[in-house]
Parts: sequence; C-alpha cells; structure tokens
Amino acid sequence: MKILSIVVPNFNGAEKTLKLVSCLLPQLKPDCEIIIVDDGSTPQSLSHLEAGLFAVQCAKLITQENLGRSAARNAGAALAKGEYLIFIDNDIIPGGGFVERVEAVLSVHPHAWITGSVVQKIIECPHKDFLRFRKRLDYVPRDVATDSMGLARVNSFSTQQLAVCRQTFLRLGGFDERLSDCEDFELSVRVDDSGAFILHDTKNVVEHADYSNLDQFIRRQIEYRKGREELKRIQPGIADRFPNLFPGEIKMKFWVQMLRRLFVYNRIWRFLIEHKIVRALPMMLRYFLYDLLISSTFLLSKPCSDEG
Repeated sequence: MKILSIVVPNFNGAEKTLKLVSCLLPQLKPDCEIIIVDDGSTPQSLSHLEAGLFAVQCAKLITQENLGRSAARNAGAALAKGEYLIFIDNDIIPGGGFVERVEAVLSVHPHAWITGSVVQKIIECPHKDFLRFRKRLDYVPRDVATDSMGLARVNSFSTQQLAVCRQTFLRLGGFDERLSDCEDFELSVRVDDSGAFILHDTKNVVEHADYSNLDQFIRRQIEYRKGREELKRIQPGIADRFPNLFPGEIKMKFWVQMLRRLFVYNRIWRFLIEHKIVRALPMMLRYFLYDLLISSTFLLSKPCSDEG
C-alpha cells in the first residue's frame, strides 16, 4: 500500500485531537504521517497540543490564522507526502482496524472517494438520553445494495471520515474555502459530476465523540442551515438540483406555526426538557419532543404560510 497522510483540522480542540492521534498511532505503518492543521486556536490550547505531540514523530503540526475547516484541510493536503489522503475530524474515535480497512478498500478502488458511517458515542452524562436520540439520527446504510466488500455506491460524503487519492483531490480543486459550512456536500457534488465513484464503506464505522446537549445541537443545526444559504448564494443553481436540502416556503397549519414559534422564540423548551416530568415520559414521546424542538428552528430562517 502507498503512503497515507491523515489530515486533521483542529480549532481549540487539543484534547480531542490528542485522543484521535492516540487511537491512530498503533494502526500506522512507519512511512505514514498525521498532519494536524491548527486553525487559529488560542495560545493556551495550541501550547497544550504542541506539548502532547512533542514525542509523536509521525505527527506534523501546521498553524494558520482562523480561515475555516476548508482552508485547514486544503493546507494539510497541499503539504502531505502520501499518495492517499484520509480526512478525519478531531472529534472522531476510529476503531482499531480503521486504517487497515481504508487501505484494503483503496487497494481495490484506488480512484474512488471512500467514506463510511459515523455514529454517536454514548457516555454517562446529564444529557445521555439526548445522545441516544442523536444516535438514532446517524446515517448507517441498511438494506442497501453492496458489493462483496460491503461497499455501496452513493453520491455524497462527509469529511468526518473520507479517503481519496491525493492527486485526485488536488485536480478537483479541494474544498471551497469560501464556505464556512456544507463544504463536504459541495465537494461531493463536484465529485459526482466528474463521474468519479463515491463509495460508502458499511463495514468501517467510527464513533462521533460530540457530547453536545439539545441547546448546542440546535445551534449547530442553525449553523448548517446558514451554511446552505451561503452555498446557495455562491452557487444559485444548486438549490434547483437539490430541492430537499434547500426548501422554499414552509406550509403548515396556523396552530402549528404558533406552537413552534412559541418554542423557538420564547425558549420554553429550555425549562421543559430539563424538567423531571419530561424525563419520566416514555422514550418515543421524549424523542418526539426532541424532534419537534429541533425541527421548529426552521422557522428562524424560512418564511411560512398557512395551508388552511
């Protein structure tokens, strides 16, 4: 197998990045490298990261001003020495056979873009129930057509885990650095348009060590939505190609609008979700409430009309 370069963007996440490095080190061959691109972390966080990487010979730390994840990944790819790149986020916990599995798939499909499943890691914490709910939302292909290796042809990927030939990545221009979000979706559209294969490896599942609560999760969904609006501004025609991702006017009954606005603007849900009565509800009712609260945030950026 050719040399691998693993590219990890980092922003004030020294502990998470060091945890990821510790998971990867036992899996790497001597000629592989880990490139951490620090995207403008605070001096204290950067110092902690530098100290933790001091004795890791295969790790290279690159620093840049805060330019965003796209620029960080592009910078790592530009300086990589490996023939193949693995992009992985610093809040991912790969299993012990992660790198070996990526190598096996690339040996058979050297020109494909290889992604895989990411599932929420559950830990003991005050919002453990919400983490379980989040895990139900994770995309793990089931009942899809796969080949003998467990690979499914798809048309998009996530950069939480992504492997590709370095020259293929560079020829396509890398990530669009104008985007603060949705950069992986935008790149996957260009990849699909180019006729290249995107393969989802159903057998290479990693864990997402993101332990945000409901409030933080909702804020992140709003960021995603703003990212899609930013992408639509840069590429106006993309909304017509993917209408499900760029919905226009939302139609709903008047009373539903009012109920959701009550949750969104008055933040009553902050009190409700933490109340012991809610925690005592059956699981499906709790999950329905989570879903209602999350989906209500669409009213923050989308016009609504009464469907009568």
